[in-house]
Amino acid sequence: AKKVAAFSEYYSLSIPFESINFVDTLPQLKDCMDAILKPGAVIGIDTESRPTVSKLALLQLAAADRVYLLDMMALPAAVPDAVMTELIHKLFASSDILTLGYAIYGEVENLAETCSSPKSVLDNLKRVVDLMQFDQMLKEKEKQLNQKTLNAEIAATKASPGRKYRGLSGLVKTCLGLPLNKS
Repeated sequence: AKKVAAFSEYYSLSIPFESINFVDTLPQLKDCMDAILKPGAVIGIDTESRPTVSKLALLQLAAADRVYLLDMMALPAAVPDAVMTELIHKLFASSDILTLGYAIYGEVENLAETCSSPKSVLDNLKRVVDLMQFDQMLKEKEKQLNQKTLNAEIAATKASPGRKYRGLSGLVKTCLGLPLNKS
């Protein structure tokens, strides 16, 4: 039998279920835009595509206190192009809203194609943070740190016999300025 991981092993959203909204009509989309696309907003974005046709199926927008799930299979037919373009512009080309996502530039391109929005929005991105780039930077820094640590440890173990601190204690002294108390 397959073991199911305990719920407490995962991060839990503090957003109540009632604050998760499904959007597939123009009035619902306007409510969504009015609620979260305000100056100073920070919006998390993610998309899901239909694997068989690579077509955008769902746009997920998350603010601090609510989440909107936009049905991208229904909305483009139910909503005027101008409203979809306004949504895309406010999400990605507004200097008043910060939009975060992982591999977000592909998401923007997919969304613009799905909504028949002008490609010019892609040339005018503002306050868009790609968390994948941040993740890659962290991994690179971690790799550099690991290499420095390794080099310092090698240097510490090859130190002359008169050197007071070696091994881990020498490494700690190199990195943190003080050695470990090994007594």
